[in-house]
Amino acid sequence: MTKRIVFGVTVVALATVVMAPSASAACPGPRTAGTYNFQTGVARYWHLPAGHANGDLAGQAWQLGSPATFTSAAGVNTCNSMLYFVGPGTIGMAVDFSTCGTGCPSPGATLAFVATNTQPNGASSTLVATVAETGSGAVNFDYSSQPDHAMIEVPTPNIIGSGPRSGNLMPLHVSVPAFLSTNNGFYGPGASSSVSGYRIVSALSVNEPSRDAAVYTAPVTNGNLAAPGGAAVSDTLVQVDCGATPLQDSWVALQISFESGGVVQSAVSKPRRVHCQGAMADPKFKPIKKKPVALGAREN
Repeated sequence: MTKRIVFGVTVVALATVVMAPSASAACPGPRTAGTYNFQTGVARYWHLPAGHANGDLAGQAWQLGSPATFTSAAGVNTCNSMLYFVGPGTIGMAVDFSTCGTGCPSPGATLAFVATNTQPNGASSTLVATVAETGSGAVNFDYSSQPDHAMIEVPTPNIIGSGPRSGNLMPLHVSVPAFLSTNNGFYGPGASSSVSGYRIVSALSVNEPSRDAAVYTAPVTNGNLAAPGGAAVSDTLVQVDCGATPLQDSWVALQISFESGGVVQSAVSKPRRVHCQGAMADPKFKPIKKKPVALGAREN
């Protein structure tokens, strides 16, 4: 397979992570991370789940345990071009923190990296990979020292019940299955500690929105769900705002939260459609033709 390393060239990225870097560098001199080490000639790759197609790539990096020290996910110099496809279902990563990011990783720190692939009108996949900075070598944060990694699908939140709409608000009972585990989405030292929970997010639209988290701006009450390490979340009551436009429905999706909200994923899961004119959201995106269920009731 052809090895390829790219610095500063846009390959595929979500609109939310494409920003022009400022004239000042985030770190003095090269401070690099990558899945290919040009000095050793070793290349490793991250692979999409079976059945997932190459889509839009989004990458986010930060100092594990201290995103306030360094993050690529907020502020000026937001990184782009960190991920690239080397073939169908196969991804490489390369980034130079002297041209992107806010702050600078501390010497010897561990870098956390989240890679996400989103398919138009399809499921998203992701992984969390961490690696400690090497004291010497061609790449500071050398992911080629790890084996190839498999990405996993980000689950759509389950809508298991609802209450009658009150004004613009629709109460929903949601749950999330556990989907991240050691050697299944988490790779490297402390990777599981980075995930603090999920956000239930919503967008108002006639048609299914994209997977860009910036689109999901409709208010959600009680949408922050604690789930350390990607654990399951049982029946939880949230409220989505259905808005005042009759033809719009609420599209409810899952966004992963890291470092107690210090970093949030820039892409979301495939959404569920909540028919705002009815009283119950159906996981198959079809309205349930029956009388409204009482608040707290479940739909089997």
